[in-house]
Amino acid sequence: MDYNRYIELYRQGKFQEAVEYKATQIPTRLVKYYSFNDNEDVNKSKIQYLREQRIFLSASFGFNDPFEGKFFKFDKEKLENCGWDKDMVVDYYTSLANGFRYTCLSNTDENNMPMWAYYANNHQGFCVEYLLCDMQKRYIFPVTYEPERVSANAITTNLLYEYMKMKEEGIEYTDTSADANVYLQMLILSLAAKHKSWEHEREYRIICHRDDFPAIPSKIYIGLNCKEEYRKELIEVGRSIDVCKVYQMEFDEDSEVFGLKKRLLI
Repeated sequence: MDYNRYIELYRQGKFQEAVEYKATQIPTRLVKYYSFNDNEDVNKSKIQYLREQRIFLSASFGFNDPFEGKFFKFDKEKLENCGWDKDMVVDYYTSLANGFRYTCLSNTDENNMPMWAYYANNHQGFCVEYLLCDMQKRYIFPVTYEPERVSANAITTNLLYEYMKMKEEGIEYTDTSADANVYLQMLILSLAAKHKSWEHEREYRIICHRDDFPAIPSKIYIGLNCKEEYRKELIEVGRSIDVCKVYQMEFDEDSEVFGLKKRLLI
């Protein structure tokens, strides 16, 4: 996705056009891999979220990358030299960033061996395909994979300045200016940036101020090593959703392909 074009549309005040452009860059079909582990309560919670057709969203500390949410960095000496209170600026950015919840989907498929290993606990979990509409795509951002982190000094101080000016002029935050929207979008995009070593995962990130995100499963793929009790529950979830199919992933002894085969259950 060309985020420069996206930001330029915001800069021109063409907010709806920017949203519509981003929607064209997001696939209608994305998948998410889920793990099962020794924590039965957590496992049951994942099945319940699936049954209720919701995706759990978490803060950045719930991810496996220590640089999650840390694409931006601050040059505190430069902030001070420009007359800014460095702690106030960093705290302001942190409070804004921490207000968002997110999770990752992937533009791969149900036969991605590394994803089954990393995120489905060595095939003990499951994979879900979601079909997405344009309304959902408003909150989904293609992840960018970058070689290094970038400075947040200008973006954060400009955003802070815009909001301080709005407060002085008695302008509601719902009437955010084009400039403020540009800097806010840049901040959001920083939450959808990772080091380029992750680019094989082809991620798309849901980012919003909710603890969950509505999404109807269209297909459930049960892992090769999934426990029988969870397998049965996933099948029951699939039966409860009219549009959902359920497959069992299996090893194909006769295939020359390094991949699993899927067997339709319902």
